[in-house]
Amino acid sequence: PAAAAAAAADDDYQPNATMIEMVVNFLMRSALHAAEPKEVSHLSKRCVQLLDKALAIWPNAVLKFQYFEKMIEKCEDKPETLYTGLEIIKTLLDRNMMHAIAQNHNAVHQLLKTCLSCDKPKVIDSLCNMVTKYLDVQAPINKADAITQFIGWLKELIEQGLQHVSTQSSQLSKEERASIHNAERILQALNAKAPEIVDEHAQQIVKVVHRFSKEHCQLIQAERSRARQPHAQPESVDGEVQESTTRILVMGIQLLSTRLNMLNDHRKTFLNAITFLIERCP
Repeated sequence: PAAAAAAAADDDYQPNATMIEMVVNFLMRSALHAAEPKEVSHLSKRCVQLLDKALAIWPNAVLKFQYFEKMIEKCEDKPETLYTGLEIIKTLLDRNMMHAIAQNHNAVHQLLKTCLSCDKPKVIDSLCNMVTKYLDVQAPINKADAITQFIGWLKELIEQGLQHVSTQSSQLSKEERASIHNAERILQALNAKAPEIVDEHAQQIVKVVHRFSKEHCQLIQAERSRARQPHAQPESVDGEVQESTTRILVMGIQLLSTRLNMLNDHRKTFLNAITFLIERCP
């Protein structure tokens, strides 16, 4: 009887708010801390999973983002930490914890800004998945401002990314290419639920297609030249640059393919770029 009573007491036990806060914040900190070292990176994923389970049990847990912000501020060269940060925010979105996100909006803003020039597909896939989740959240009226603010940040991010297409240099840097690519990926993620945002940037995307159609053809012609002269030593074609150029170009064409009517004076530029591609790179 005594053992049964003790077991019943254990079943009825509920940790207090302070203990709950310690548990969820320990899991969040541990997930970020363990993200980068390869030998313990599996612990990071496990901590995010446990955080999700903890928030399912304690949806009103108080999350503190000071450590989160510090880690994200200095993780431009730490993609695994960046990825983990995105996975944590996605966990909150899955649990519809807009109150926690609204209270810690600076952390989300910092996360977005750091993602812009990242060239790791894993990170950008997670970012776009987070964008989609944001658009799907049914936020109560008093939390809807957090989503409006998030959309505003996305627009800023897209603007910052696409503006690199006007860089005067003949060669874009790796970071500039990644920023243009990621801006287009975000636009793709927004296209289904918020097509008006894509519409707003259609003329900038024309500039992307115009520039990258020329660059794509130059790379193709350089590759063909090298194939015709196997014994010569022409400049090597950077495979990564060629791949990113093609991806950026294809995304731009896809985003504009249903928006010809709104291009106005830029329609001719877009159609000329397509004609150029067909004629020069058959």
